[in-house]
Amino acid sequence: MRRAPTYCAYVLLCALCSSCFTIRWVETAPHELDARAKTFSASSDTSNIYVIYLGSGWNFHAIFLDGAEVGVLNRRRYRLLEVTPGKHSVAEGWSTANQTVTLITEAGKSYFLRVAEHGAAWLGRQRYTIEIVGEDEGRKLVNELKLAGEWRTCTGVEHSR
Repeated sequence: MRRAPTYCAYVLLCALCSSCFTIRWVETAPHELDARAKTFSASSDTSNIYVIYLGSGWNFHAIFLDGAEVGVLNRRRYRLLEVTPGKHSVAEGWSTANQTVTLITEAGKSYFLRVAEHGAAWLGRQRYTIEIVGEDEGRKLVNELKLAGEWRTCTGVEHSR
Protein backbone atom coordinates (compact mmCIF):
# COMPACT_ATOMS: atom_id res chain seq x y z
CA MET A 1 0.00 0.00 0.00
CA ARG A 2 3.01 2.34 -0.07
CA ARG A 3 2.48 2.92 -3.78
CA ALA A 4 -0.62 5.11 -3.37
CA PRO A 5 1.19 8.15 -1.89
CA THR A 6 3.94 7.86 -4.53
CA TYR A 7 1.41 7.57 -7.32
CA CYS A 8 -0.59 10.55 -6.01
CA ALA A 9 2.56 12.67 -5.74
CA TYR A 10 3.54 11.72 -9.30
CA VAL A 11 0.10 12.61 -10.67
CA LEU A 12 0.14 15.93 -8.84
CA LEU A 13 3.63 16.76 -10.13
CA CYS A 14 2.62 15.93 -13.71
CA ALA A 15 -0.51 18.06 -13.43
CA LEU A 16 1.45 21.03 -12.12
CA CYS A 17 4.16 20.75 -14.76
CA SER A 18 1.74 20.34 -17.66
CA SER A 19 -0.48 23.18 -16.49
CA CYS A 20 2.41 25.65 -16.30
CA PHE A 21 1.78 26.49 -19.93
CA THR A 22 -1.83 27.43 -19.25
CA ILE A 23 -1.82 28.82 -15.70
CA ARG A 24 -3.34 32.25 -15.56
CA TRP A 25 -4.36 34.61 -12.81
CA VAL A 26 -7.47 36.69 -13.38
CA GLU A 27 -8.23 39.85 -11.44
CA THR A 28 -11.72 41.21 -10.88
CA ALA A 29 -12.30 44.47 -12.74
CA PRO A 30 -12.97 47.62 -10.71
CA HIS A 31 -16.58 48.10 -9.62
CA GLU A 32 -17.02 51.15 -11.89
CA LEU A 33 -16.14 49.13 -15.01
CA ASP A 34 -18.44 46.30 -13.94
CA ALA A 35 -21.31 48.73 -13.38
CA ARG A 36 -20.74 50.41 -16.75
CA ALA A 37 -20.66 47.03 -18.55
CA LYS A 38 -23.97 46.12 -16.91
CA THR A 39 -25.72 49.06 -18.60
CA PHE A 40 -25.56 46.95 -21.80
CA SER A 41 -25.14 50.03 -23.95
CA ALA A 42 -22.97 49.91 -27.05
CA SER A 43 -21.93 53.03 -28.92
CA SER A 44 -23.43 53.66 -32.35
CA ASP A 45 -20.28 52.41 -34.10
CA THR A 46 -19.51 49.28 -32.03
CA SER A 47 -21.13 46.04 -30.90
CA ASN A 48 -20.80 44.38 -27.50
CA ILE A 49 -20.09 40.70 -27.09
CA TYR A 50 -20.43 39.41 -23.53
CA VAL A 51 -18.65 36.11 -22.92
CA ILE A 52 -19.97 34.46 -19.76
CA TYR A 53 -18.17 31.63 -17.95
CA LEU A 54 -20.34 29.65 -15.56
CA GLY A 55 -17.59 27.32 -14.39
CA SER A 56 -16.71 26.79 -10.78
CA GLY A 57 -13.49 25.73 -9.18
CA TRP A 58 -10.10 26.76 -10.51
CA ASN A 59 -10.49 26.21 -14.24
CA PHE A 60 -9.34 29.03 -16.48
CA HIS A 61 -10.44 29.59 -20.04
CA ALA A 62 -8.80 31.70 -22.66
CA ILE A 63 -11.14 33.66 -24.90
CA PHE A 64 -10.16 34.21 -28.52
CA LEU A 65 -11.61 36.87 -30.80
CA ASP A 66 -10.93 36.39 -34.51
CA GLY A 67 -8.03 34.06 -33.68
CA ALA A 68 -6.26 36.25 -31.10
CA GLU A 69 -6.36 35.66 -27.34
CA VAL A 70 -8.18 38.62 -25.81
CA GLY A 71 -8.94 37.49 -22.30
CA VAL A 72 -9.15 34.81 -19.67
CA LEU A 73 -12.15 33.82 -17.58
CA ASN A 74 -12.51 31.84 -14.40
CA ARG A 75 -15.01 31.18 -11.61
CA ARG A 76 -18.27 32.73 -12.69
CA ARG A 77 -16.98 35.83 -14.44
CA TYR A 78 -17.73 37.50 -17.72
CA ARG A 79 -15.74 39.53 -20.22
CA LEU A 80 -17.01 42.34 -22.44
CA LEU A 81 -15.59 42.54 -25.95
CA GLU A 82 -16.28 45.77 -27.84
CA VAL A 83 -16.02 45.04 -31.56
CA THR A 84 -16.63 46.74 -34.88
CA PRO A 85 -19.87 45.58 -36.50
CA GLY A 86 -19.49 42.63 -38.84
CA LYS A 87 -18.49 38.97 -38.78
CA HIS A 88 -16.51 37.77 -35.75
CA SER A 89 -15.48 34.39 -34.41
CA VAL A 90 -15.27 33.87 -30.66
CA ALA A 91 -13.64 30.74 -29.26
CA GLU A 92 -12.85 29.27 -25.87
CA GLY A 93 -9.94 27.07 -24.92
CA TRP A 94 -7.07 26.61 -22.52
CA SER A 95 -4.03 27.66 -24.48
CA THR A 96 -5.45 27.28 -27.99
CA ALA A 97 -8.89 27.84 -29.43
CA ASN A 98 -11.19 24.87 -28.96
CA GLN A 99 -14.82 25.52 -29.90
CA THR A 100 -15.81 28.52 -31.99
CA VAL A 101 -19.01 30.50 -32.46
CA THR A 102 -19.39 32.89 -35.38
CA LEU A 103 -21.50 36.04 -35.00
CA ILE A 104 -22.52 38.75 -37.41
CA THR A 105 -22.89 41.80 -35.18
CA GLU A 106 -24.75 45.04 -35.77
CA ALA A 107 -23.80 48.47 -34.46
CA GLY A 108 -25.31 49.41 -31.10
CA LYS A 109 -26.36 45.86 -30.20
CA SER A 110 -25.20 43.40 -27.52
CA TYR A 111 -24.65 39.67 -27.97
CA PHE A 112 -24.22 37.03 -25.28
CA LEU A 113 -22.15 33.84 -25.32
CA ARG A 114 -21.99 31.28 -22.52
CA VAL A 115 -19.06 28.95 -21.83
CA ALA A 116 -20.32 26.04 -19.76
CA GLU A 117 -18.59 22.97 -18.36
CA HIS A 118 -20.11 19.52 -18.57
CA GLY A 119 -19.04 16.33 -16.85
CA ALA A 120 -16.68 15.76 -13.97
CA ALA A 121 -13.04 16.85 -14.05
CA TRP A 122 -12.00 14.23 -11.53
CA LEU A 123 -13.32 11.51 -13.88
CA GLY A 124 -11.45 12.96 -16.83
CA ARG A 125 -14.73 13.54 -18.61
CA GLN A 126 -15.00 17.29 -18.40
CA ARG A 127 -15.74 19.17 -21.60
CA TYR A 128 -16.77 22.70 -22.43
CA THR A 129 -19.19 24.30 -24.84
CA ILE A 130 -19.59 27.85 -26.08
CA GLU A 131 -23.03 28.86 -27.24
CA ILE A 132 -25.16 31.87 -28.04
CA VAL A 133 -27.78 32.72 -25.42
CA GLY A 134 -30.75 35.04 -25.71
CA GLU A 135 -30.63 38.63 -24.57
CA ASP A 136 -32.90 38.15 -21.53
CA GLU A 137 -30.91 35.18 -20.23
CA GLY A 138 -27.59 36.87 -21.08
CA ARG A 139 -28.45 40.04 -19.18
CA LYS A 140 -29.62 38.01 -16.18
CA LEU A 141 -26.37 36.02 -16.10
CA VAL A 142 -24.16 39.10 -16.49
CA ASN A 143 -25.98 40.81 -13.61
CA GLU A 144 -25.21 37.79 -11.38
CA LEU A 145 -21.48 37.68 -12.23
CA LYS A 146 -18.42 39.92 -11.95
CA LEU A 147 -16.47 41.46 -14.80
CA ALA A 148 -13.06 39.88 -15.33
CA GLY A 149 -10.16 42.31 -15.35
CA GLU A 150 -6.45 41.99 -16.00
CA TRP A 151 -4.83 38.59 -16.28
CA ARG A 152 -1.33 37.18 -16.10
CA THR A 153 0.22 34.14 -17.67
CA CYS A 154 2.67 31.90 -15.81
CA THR A 155 5.52 33.81 -17.47
CA GLY A 156 4.40 36.90 -15.54
CA VAL A 157 3.23 38.80 -18.60
CA GLU A 158 0.38 41.09 -17.59
CA HIS A 159 -2.50 41.77 -19.96
CA SER A 160 -5.48 44.04 -19.81
CA ARG A 161 -8.43 44.50 -22.08
